Amino acid sequence: MVVRGHAEYVFEDSAGLSLARALERVFTDIDKAHPEAWVVEDRTISFSLEAELTPAEREAYRRLLDALLDEAIAGEASLDAGGDRWARRLRVSASGVPRTEGSGAADTNVVTDHPTIKTRVG
Repeated sequence: MVVRGHAEYVFEDSAGLSLARALERVFTDIDKAHPEAWVVEDRTISFSLEAELTPAEREAYRRLLDALLDEAIAGEASLDAGGDRWARRLRVSASGVPRTEGSGAADTNVVTDHPTIKTRVG
């Protein structure tokens, strides 16, 4: 199945270290399958892919893109395989706390797996 993927991430520190941590956390080396799809700079990572992938490869990319978003301070990612689309975006709330938004069945626990910071006013 032909899969189209796109992602843009910004990190507080080293993008290369963030990628290494994400790869370790999701137990994959899928980044080596299409090295031309990745552009890793000082604090940013860009990803652009259009390739024939197996369902297992698509899932590995989804897990990696998701893990990178957990490390990022800003960014978005999407994978589109025909009519099956997965997308997530990191947004900063009015309080300055990052939170994720997503689409698709894979995102049912997106908001609940991120800690919430509560403050008391007054």
